[in-house]
Amino acid sequence: MKPLDIIEREDGRKLIHFSKETLVSIKNYLKKDSEGRTIISLNNFASGNFNSKFREAHLDYLIGLEIVNLMIFSSYKNIDGLYTLKELKELDAGGLDQALNFEYFEKLEKLEYYYKPKTQHLFDRPLLSNLRLNKYHTAHLHLEEMASLKNLKELFIAFTNIKSLKGLQNLKKLTSLTLAYAPNLVIKQTENFKSLKNVEELRIVKCKNVTMDFVKVFPNLKKLRIENWGKMDTIKPILDNLPKLEYLFIGSGSVINEIDNRYFANYKSIKKFFFEQRRYHMLKLNDLGKWP
Repeated sequence: MKPLDIIEREDGRKLIHFSKETLVSIKNYLKKDSEGRTIISLNNFASGNFNSKFREAHLDYLIGLEIVNLMIFSSYKNIDGLYTLKELKELDAGGLDQALNFEYFEKLEKLEYYYKPKTQHLFDRPLLSNLRLNKYHTAHLHLEEMASLKNLKELFIAFTNIKSLKGLQNLKKLTSLTLAYAPNLVIKQTENFKSLKNVEELRIVKCKNVTMDFVKVFPNLKKLRIENWGKMDTIKPILDNLPKLEYLFIGSGSVINEIDNRYFANYKSIKKFFFEQRRYHMLKLNDLGKWP
């Protein structure tokens, strides 16, 4: 039997690169992994001619394997074998071209996925607690479809056409939210959408229509990251309206214009502070502490 290619991860879990030559070894290894901490990695194009590999590529080799955590880095012609993994809890399907039917993954808790129009039953997975969703385009222009994900704690959504966060107010366990490359998104209070008080961590990346009004929707933030915001005349609305804020990161593509920024030091609740300092800033990073 060909020896397994095992990588030790920083989180203590083991990542194993899958190949049909190591199928028996992987099956035996998984039987010993009673805690389900092993991650299986699939990469169809790891070697050889891409086109010929794709023509014969399928996932039937997965049939009979008790895989709990799976990462797929490339596309496959036939993915039927994937739907036999009834114990699957974590899936990174970023490499797949096909739209998936999530009806088969009843135990799914963590998912990274590039959304496709023909995707089925994604928002019917009640155990999902961590969702990273790219290219989510919806005719509704809001997030009402996610309202049934009652156990969702972390949500990352990028390259999306949404205009509203409507729907997230139903997710009472949601504590961490990333919004990236959402050019149409507007965050504001409305009669039916007041605030997301349970969210403690927020990251906003290049959302050109989001204004400082977002602080009213997220009053209990402890961690805030802002990137590619552009020019900012002042960050006082952020500091004044987020009394629980402990970590503030104003990153690449975000420039604070004000010269006299000495008031930053008045907000004692902030433990770590980062901004792209300029010569004209009276207060420097060394005066405030650095982002971890």
